[in-house]
Order: sequence, then C-alpha cells, then structure tokens
Amino acid sequence: MKRCVPFKDDEEMKISVREMKENDIEQIVEYFTNATPEFLIGMGADPNKLPSKEKWIGILQREYRKDNTEKDFYYIIWQIGEKSIGHSNINKIKFAKEAYMHLHLWRKENRQKGIGLQLIKETLPFYFKNFKLQELICEPYSLNPAANKTLVKVGFEFIKEYETTPGWINLHQKVNRYVMTKDRFEKKIKQHTTKNKMHSA
Repeated sequence: MKRCVPFKDDEEMKISVREMKENDIEQIVEYFTNATPEFLIGMGADPNKLPSKEKWIGILQREYRKDNTEKDFYYIIWQIGEKSIGHSNINKIKFAKEAYMHLHLWRKENRQKGIGLQLIKETLPFYFKNFKLQELICEPYSLNPAANKTLVKVGFEFIKEYETTPGWINLHQKVNRYVMTKDRFEKKIKQHTTKNKMHSA
C-alpha cells in the first residue's frame, strides 16, 4: 500500500508514504549511526545509548518479520518521487490500544519546508488501520518548534509538558505530549474527504 499526493503542484515530484521494506532497514539505521553527536543531542537522542549498526539492523530485521499483533516497532518510509527522504515509526505498541509515534526527515534540505504536515497526514491511516489503535501519542522535544507546530496543525491535542526519557535511545528531557484519538482521527478524515469533494465539485 502506498499513499501519494502532489508536491507543490509538481506531478513529477510526488510525496508518498509506504510501509518499510527489509531493504530500507540499513538506511534507517545509518541515519542515526552516521549522525554527529551534536545532531543526536539536538533531537533528544543520547549518542551513548545507540547500539552498533549491526545489532540495530538485526533488531529491525526481526521486527519486520513479526505479525503486527506482536511488533514492538513498525516503520513507514517517506518519499519524494522515488527517493526516500525520511521515516516515521511507532513503538511501545499495545495492539488495539495505543502506540507512540516518532518523526524523522533525514536531510536538512527537506526540513522546514512544510512537507512534514502532509507526510504525517498520509502516515496516520497506516497506524490506526494496521494496529487498530484507540490512541496515538507523540512526545517531541519541547524545544523543537517545527515538530510541535506540525502536530497541532495535523490535529493532535496537546495534553501536557513534562520531563521523561521518551525512548530507548533518548536523553532525559522535557517533552510535550500530544494525542490523536481514534474518534478525532476519523473526524479529521471525514473533514478532509468533504473538503476534497467540495474542491472537485
């Protein structure tokens, strides 16, 4: 399954999202293992907690082969045209209940261009449908303005700011908790469908 939308009215350059394939794993891992310590700390990751490239690839290969009801990690690849430019993933998955979402544009030139908003919108249906979620939670670093603004625009509800260690490779940090419930997601989908029908009429 692949979801596509035009990128800035250019039919040759479409934003698309799709489920991760096994041959995507190395590129996902290298995004972290090739990053500078400064970049990792800036996103709230602890360079000292990162596993080796080989160990990390092995973890994701095992996850890839699991049934959705048993997964601890699940990844969506973001693309422009046929080029992969980032990924989103969920972890702390409780099937048919909740999961935690993470967002990563791999290259600086693709950040702060407004494409994250559409990429997240196209990603959400995979999480809610494939994992039958009641709630999707996202906890970006509170000092990351782009991520916080984008989540609000998508329709996530701000719950609170607090300190935590949000993931297995993260530093202890101050985060903002946002939640998208199943009901809220379905309403947003209906609004989007209605808006598109009005524009095409």
